[in-house]
Amino acid sequence: MVICYGNLCRSPMAEGLLRARLGPEWDVRSAGTNAYGGDSPSPLGCEAMRREHSIDITAQTSTPLTVQELNAADHIFAMSVQQAKIAAALGNVADRVRLFGSFAPTLEQAEGSADPGGTTVSIFEVADPMGGTYEEYSVCLHRLHECADKCAVWIESGAPEAAGPPSVASPRWRFQAG
Repeated sequence: MVICYGNLCRSPMAEGLLRARLGPEWDVRSAGTNAYGGDSPSPLGCEAMRREHSIDITAQTSTPLTVQELNAADHIFAMSVQQAKIAAALGNVADRVRLFGSFAPTLEQAEGSADPGGTTVSIFEVADPMGGTYEEYSVCLHRLHECADKCAVWIESGAPEAAGPPSVASPRWRFQAG
């Protein structure tokens, strides 16, 4: 499961990338910590996915993050520290929650924030392109693609704890959470 704030931009794109990369034998879903439910993904996100990866995500609809969704997920990947903390607290699933961006930390300072009204995005978070230009969605999609590829390799290798990014339950988490 991939989660972001509204389940409109980052998590639908990441869901599409992971679904394409892992194949139909994997049940890949997405949800939002503040999603209303039933909304279509961002038009610019859909366009970027279609243009740059030939993946159609227009049929996806936003899903609110629930305890049931969390409990059904083997792995939970959040776009921000705040979302990871919400998921861990809501579902008592801290050992399964990781930052998606920690699969491919960026050394460049990203523009924007990981949550509306949030602080500047860290190297382990994925900036929210909501309300941005096509170029901002494209930059976000490039980062998501890097993370999805490395995440898929980790999952396909059995998701070994020592080889992947730390879960919220790990003592190493504090390094990523700031």
